[in-house]
Amino acid sequence: DYFLEKCTYFVGKEPKEVKIRNMKNWGNCRKDKRVTLNLKLAKKPPICTEYVLIHELCHLIEFNHGPRFKALMDNFCPNWREIKKLLNEEQ
Repeated sequence: DYFLEKCTYFVGKEPKEVKIRNMKNWGNCRKDKRVTLNLKLAKKPPICTEYVLIHELCHLIEFNHGPRFKALMDNFCPNWREIKKLLNEEQ
């Protein structure tokens, strides 16, 4: 709840639903505004969960990963590139 409230406040968008389950990627955002987060985020530093949630919420504004999406990420999570590297390191 804390992460969701914090991230929706930053981005200004709220998903219709958030699910947590095992999945191949870290997160997913569907066009129907449903966000899914990977259960394995629980084993990562909390900043990684924030990054993934902000990433997925930005898809509610810009659905692809083009320049506009990257500008949104730069605005809402300026150090997202470093967090992404941390997230993808093996534990």
